[in-house]
Amino acid sequence: MAQEGRHSIMQAEYRESQGRLQSEVNYLGRELDQAWAALRQERIGREQDQAALERARAEVERVRLQAERSELRRRLMKETNDRLGKALDEFYRLAKDSISRDFEDDEEQQSH
Repeated sequence: MAQEGRHSIMQAEYRESQGRLQSEVNYLGRELDQAWAALRQERIGREQDQAALERARAEVERVRLQAERSELRRRLMKETNDRLGKALDEFYRLAKDSISRDFEDDEEQQSH
């Protein structure tokens, strides 16, 4: 009977030990779940930060290209205006010379 008592005590201690181990496993499982959730949130945050950074880089590049196009457009307009001005100056000079020659030719013909 002493052995049966001892056996019963050992079974009770074993069940108690199993209960403590199960509680510990459950606690560690919850801790692991919380840590995993925190890591997921951190990863999501990093991905969102990375996406925001990429959007900002794209916007900076868009603005830079727009400024570059505007500068090129401004230079082209200036160059076009300069060339047009020179062409008009040349046209007026040639027209003036032509009118002067015509006038001189008319005077020469009238004097003969």
